[in-house]
Amino acid sequence: MNIWLKRVIAWPVATFVCTALAAFMSSQRVLNQLPDPLGKIGLSERVSTAVYDIQHFGSLYGPFILITFLIAFLAGGLIIALQNSGGLLYLWWLAPSR
Repeated sequence: MNIWLKRVIAWPVATFVCTALAAFMSSQRVLNQLPDPLGKIGLSERVSTAVYDIQHFGSLYGPFILITFLIAFLAGGLIIALQNSGGLLYLWWLAPSR
């Protein structure tokens, strides 16, 4: 498989996983902070809340995480390209010494 195809596939997969984990952790944190008089929250309620939050908060978190990962992946690729070509060593020598 072409390396660029792998990278293009990895970008939305990483975004989906990160978005799902963020929504899941957010919903569980909110459920854990509910006051005690409401009683203990069962597993079925936690799962249904998590699924709802992943569906609805995911559409809110997703675009921001997608853009952030695009910037991060491009920056990482640039650093690797510069490192492989010896460009980072050149840039290091250009930096002002303190």
